[in-house]
Amino acid sequence: MRHKLSRVKFTAPQLAMLRQAYPNSKLEGITEVNFWFANGKIVDCTAAMVDDGDETTIRPGLVRLAAKACRIYTARKRQPGSNVLQFPKGETAA
Repeated sequence: MRHKLSRVKFTAPQLAMLRQAYPNSKLEGITEVNFWFANGKIVDCTAAMVDDGDETTIRPGLVRLAAKACRIYTARKRQPGSNVLQFPKGETAA
């Protein structure tokens, strides 16, 4: 049985906002990240990095970003067709 895949994508501007909000996020060098979901679980993650990016340095940042992707995926399932952003102080923008 084939499962429908869903994607949560973080683009360069979104990653820049996250780096600014969380200076110790360890996301330097990443220009795009995609998390692929099947049955509510992450099944794949791809990241585009600048040439001098260090994979071992960004792993902790990707783990945190994966948790954020799960929250976004869950929010989408509750409200299809909307994008939910969560800011550091807890306020949201849809």
